[in-house]
Amino acid sequence: MADPSPHDTRAQASWGLFEGSLEDDEEEEAFLISYNENPKRHRKPQPTCEIDIEGSTVTALIDTGASVIVMGIQQYRRLQPRLPLVNSKTRIFTYGSSTPLPLKGKMSVTVKTGCREIQATFHVIATEADILLSSHFAEDLGLVPLHSE
Repeated sequence: MADPSPHDTRAQASWGLFEGSLEDDEEEEAFLISYNENPKRHRKPQPTCEIDIEGSTVTALIDTGASVIVMGIQQYRRLQPRLPLVNSKTRIFTYGSSTPLPLKGKMSVTVKTGCREIQATFHVIATEADILLSSHFAEDLGLVPLHSE
């Protein structure tokens, strides 16, 4: 499959990102794991949950292979109140591509689900994409149990 254009808002992406530092003075590289041009035709139901981001209830995908949280620009624009973005040095690539996708910035927010509430950093991508929750974030919210040996 050819790399999608980062400006193609007809397509929708599910983001999977590999580990890296979130320190402001360091650069991080991350990769898009799956790309789905027709998000309504998933082979299997995707694991989703509802979360509250600063008062806005949204649906998010849980990706136990992701190490950071990502949100597309359309999802970001739906948040009320509009939350400020700060610059990020994170570079996100489609798998196998050498061209990074355009990143609008990142934001630190309070996220609630059920009786749990935690602070999280969301990276906002300048394309349409689902909200993708990282494995550690989903575990911290009690959404998935992770076991390590």
